[in-house]
Amino acid sequence: MRYQFSEKTAFTILYINNKPDSGNAGIVQLEMSGENFNLRPYYSYVFGGNSKGFGVSADLSPLENIGLFFRFGKGDSKDFVSGGFELKNLLFKDKLGLGYAYLKGEGTHAVAELYYSLEILKYFTVSFDLQYLSESKNALVCGVRLHFKR
Repeated sequence: MRYQFSEKTAFTILYINNKPDSGNAGIVQLEMSGENFNLRPYYSYVFGGNSKGFGVSADLSPLENIGLFFRFGKGDSKDFVSGGFELKNLLFKDKLGLGYAYLKGEGTHAVAELYYSLEILKYFTVSFDLQYLSESKNALVCGVRLHFKR
């Protein structure tokens, strides 16, 4: 359910029906946006497991072709933080991004990501992705994503 207070402010309540062993989840989020920013504080709760958490997600575009993001979350036994930037329209309708995420819970996990995305046609985008995962074993993951829009 979403209620739009104004053009730049909305309130969202989301209920997620998960598998029986995961517990169903609820999320309450306030969305506030301006000309070049978007801020979304939220609260989450997992029914049955009584797990809860809160966080904030922020996006900023200080210039037309530069985007910055920051995410922070805190749960019962987990902390999450991530951030990065994106450069848009470097050569064509493309994006180049770099991000980093850190999760501390039962173990410590870190991910660094570099991606390049190019709009081939109005309805078709291809993205190339390189991720470095730091967990109990380190891994380098490469990926390609094809995105079709309607």
